[in-house]
Order: sequence, then structure tokens, then C-alpha cells
Amino acid sequence: KQNRVWIGTRGGGLYRINDPSKEPYVTLIPGPNPYINGLLIEGNEVWTATADGIFHAQNGEDFIQHRSQPSEDTLSNEFVYALFRDNSGILWAGTRHGLNLHDPRTTLFRNFNHNPEDDTSLSDNTVLGMAQSGGYIWIGSVRGLNRLHLQSGRSQRFFHKADNPGSLSHNTVHALALDQNNQLWV
Repeated sequence: KQNRVWIGTRGGGLYRINDPSKEPYVTLIPGPNPYINGLLIEGNEVWTATADGIFHAQNGEDFIQHRSQPSEDTLSNEFVYALFRDNSGILWAGTRHGLNLHDPRTTLFRNFNHNPEDDTSLSDNTVLGMAQSGGYIWIGSVRGLNRLHLQSGRSQRFFHKADNPGSLSHNTVHALALDQNNQLWV
């Protein structure tokens, strides 16, 4: 274990501290927009959510960029807010235009989007956070909370309701976490 500390900034890029007694090492991620929205660190692998797509490095040094392309099997939007790895090894990316599933075996993306004609689609395309509970991915968006069933690909939506104190306190859900009792914190 290398005990590195990674720091993502809003406009200043990505920094790595190898030794707390020394100055941070600047890791340059290519592109004109150095906004780091999220990090996922797994051993020597670094996944970075940015305003210019996803950057991935096996060793924390040489980054490969994943961007949106005019194809359905790529990232749906380059502005990535959050990254999450589920229990089966699938990487999930929350973007300005939906939720993206990245299967490491195929390196292709599958997109989940809001469809106003389908109440089992996501409640909104701007996805800000994710967590897993059993066979479901919980998804926080700018317009509600969603519970995506992994096998069917269908979502159940949850919203703030002024007349229900047990509902969400607000429809914008930025972060999600599960505790040791499998309770979802929003």
C-alpha cells in the first residue's frame, strides 16, 4: 500500500501527496477544464470524474480519457459528477445526461436516462451520487431519489412531498451512503 493522498480541486486539477512532509505533487490531467468532481481509488488505480469525462490511470501516472462520442456505447456526457463501483465490479458514472454503466470486461458503456413518457426511468438526467443495496443502485439526482433494479433496469422514484414529513426533505440529492445496518443515508 502506497498511502498516497489524492486531492481533487475545483479548477486547480488533481494533486497527489506521497509524503506528508513534502509539497504535493501535481498530477496533470489533460484537457482545458481541470474541475475534479469525484475520485475513486482502488489499489493503484485512480478513476477521476471531471468536467471533461472520466480519466483512469492504472498506476496513478498515465491517464486514459473516456469521453462522450456520437455512439450509444460511450459515456453519455462529458460532465461527470460522481463515480461508484458496485459489488460485481461494474463502474457507474453519474453525468449531466444520465447514469452510465461501464463494464470492465467489454469497456463499453450502457446509459440510463430520464424519459418523460416512462415513469420507471430516472427522475432526472443529472446524477449526483450513488450507493448499492442488494440488487439495487440508489441514485441521487437534481430531481429526486431513484432506486434502480439491476436486473430489470427499471427505477422507482422518491420525491419531497410538503404534506409528508417522512418524504425527502429536498428533491436535490447530492450524496448517498449505506451504514453497517444497510440503512441508506441521504
